[in-house]
Amino acid sequence: MKPSLLEKSSRKLEKLVQRYQSSKEIDNLQSNKERKEIVTGAISDRVANGWFVNLPNIRGFMPLKEAIEGEAKLGLYTNGQSLYFEIVSSSKEKNGKPRVILSRRNAYLARNVAESIFAMYGFVSLKRQAGIKQTIIVRAYPQKQHKAIYQSLFPAERMIFHKLLPDGTIKIPTKQEAKEMRKRDRD
Repeated sequence: MKPSLLEKSSRKLEKLVQRYQSSKEIDNLQSNKERKEIVTGAISDRVANGWFVNLPNIRGFMPLKEAIEGEAKLGLYTNGQSLYFEIVSSSKEKNGKPRVILSRRNAYLARNVAESIFAMYGFVSLKRQAGIKQTIIVRAYPQKQHKAIYQSLFPAERMIFHKLLPDGTIKIPTKQEAKEMRKRDRD
């Protein structure tokens, strides 16, 4: 067999295997439609109406309406940048290629990440305005390094932490306490 024909056949076989794996991944995602899923992916290409994202075994797309404008301005959506995404929808196109739509705006994404990072502090709830601010209610104030990790995942948003008291009320820090907390975080 000619080397060029062998090379061409091997490339075609690789594409078929990749399409099969992507198809399997889509079937798996569609079977879990009621369950929201958070994935990590790397930005690969910028197009006029959004970004393509490389996920494990599949390629997704994040449209402009699902992106956060502040993160785009900060340059967070550059090629190779790895981020967390929520899978909004998944389907197969007419030609059999998979179609996965991703989002950075949904509150479920921030809540899921916050639950994992702040579980040790007694995470209670989170209210989010995508690209603007997040109000996080915990039972104990988190340490500086955990706040920094979480802030790095959502750099365009301002984080506000409130403590849930044993009687069920939320303790909003006084100006003096807030000033002391900011000073401790800087040190």
